[in-house]
Amino acid sequence: FSIQWAGTAAELATTLIAAKWQTPQPWASKAMLLWLLPNTPIEQLPVMPKFDHGQAQEVTFIKVRDQNERSVIRFWPSPYAVLLAAGESPRSLWQGTLTIESRRPLSSLGVLLITEPNFRRPIEQLLQDLQERNISVEKRERENTSVLLIW
Repeated sequence: FSIQWAGTAAELATTLIAAKWQTPQPWASKAMLLWLLPNTPIEQLPVMPKFDHGQAQEVTFIKVRDQNERSVIRFWPSPYAVLLAAGESPRSLWQGTLTIESRRPLSSLGVLLITEPNFRRPIEQLLQDLQERNISVEKRERENTSVLLIW
């Protein structure tokens, strides 16, 4: 996980929406057919679920970077809570991943989204989005990996 967020799912959603992130297209019959159309805009393609210990993400947002690229953030609740200040109630801790998906048309067969191997760039983009919103965020480096702590 490259993100740890202390707060409620509603706080998380409100913050991301204010930073111009959006909820992805839900999985439905029509959305599944969009994968077969090579010109489908990237924001209309549903996000493939990812799993942690058999659990799909509970919170998902996307941010379109251009017509062929989007950032995808996925969150799972953790069993932990964080006490940020004395006298406050503990806050739920959410664990998340952040990736960039690139759109690749498959001739007339449809479209494919490829997860980019660069994990630093989406972290930097989210860090900038949150700092512009005056959200408390700290970036830590560990073993050539960036982790964002958000509260």
